[in-house]
Amino acid sequence: YNMSAAVFKVLRLSHLGGRGVGAGSMRFDLSVASVILYLLLVVVEGHVLYRKRYLSSHPISDPVPEDLLRGDVHFLFPYVSLPSRLIHWYNNWLMILGFKMPLQLHHLGKLPKDVHARPVYGHFREVYE
Repeated sequence: YNMSAAVFKVLRLSHLGGRGVGAGSMRFDLSVASVILYLLLVVVEGHVLYRKRYLSSHPISDPVPEDLLRGDVHFLFPYVSLPSRLIHWYNNWLMILGFKMPLQLHHLGKLPKDVHARPVYGHFREVYE
């Protein structure tokens, strides 16, 4: 996403430059700032890919949580990224299924161990004491 957004922002910047919009314009300055931010995000993403998984000779392996190894856990909120948490992308399959037919309890699956009542109560207790 960041790579394609950076490309489109560079194209927008070249379009503005071709129309004669200069560095004194706020639109041009904001476009330059957004290009710099997107390129920074691309560099960070490339570094993460290099260090964690694909390009390094000694990749860092993240262990898969045992909740995800079971096939009956469908509540993935603790394990998704921030953009997925904001738009609930991980939950689309459940929304589509609920649109097609009424949901039953077996469709929802089991909760991860981190979201059971005891760990949540312990967390609240730590925070409020």
